[in-house]
Amino acid sequence: MGLNFNDKMLNFQNLAKDIKKYIEQNLPENEYSKLKSMHHNLENTITENRVNVYKNELSKEEISILDSICYKTGNQFGYLPINVLTTSMFFKFRLLLSELKIITYYHLHSLLLKLPLKIRRFIKLS
Repeated sequence: MGLNFNDKMLNFQNLAKDIKKYIEQNLPENEYSKLKSMHHNLENTITENRVNVYKNELSKEEISILDSICYKTGNQFGYLPINVLTTSMFFKFRLLLSELKIITYYHLHSLLLKLPLKIRRFIKLS
C-alpha cells in the first residue's frame, strides 16, 4: 500500500479512549450514544478472530453485491472478489443499466421538448 510502518498504528486504542472521553464531554447524550454503539470495538486490540466471518454471516448474493460495489477499490488494494466472473459480469450489467437509464431519460426529454407547450404542461419527467 506504500505506507511506512509506525508502532502507533497498532496502538490506536489509546487514541480511541481519548476521543471517547472528548465526545462524551462535548456531545449531547443521544449523539454520544449513537457514536459509542457504532465504534465500541475501537478500544479493543487488533485480533484475527473475525477474519473471513462475513463468508458465514452473509449470503452468496450479498457477497456478490458487495463485491460488485467494492470491486474497483478492492482491486486497487489487492483484494479479489469471491466470484470474479459473476462480479465482473454483475458490475458490467449495473453499468450498462445505468447508462441505459441516462440514454432513455435523454430521449424522453428530447421528445418532450418537441411537443406543443399545452401538452408539455401536463407531463412531468423527474
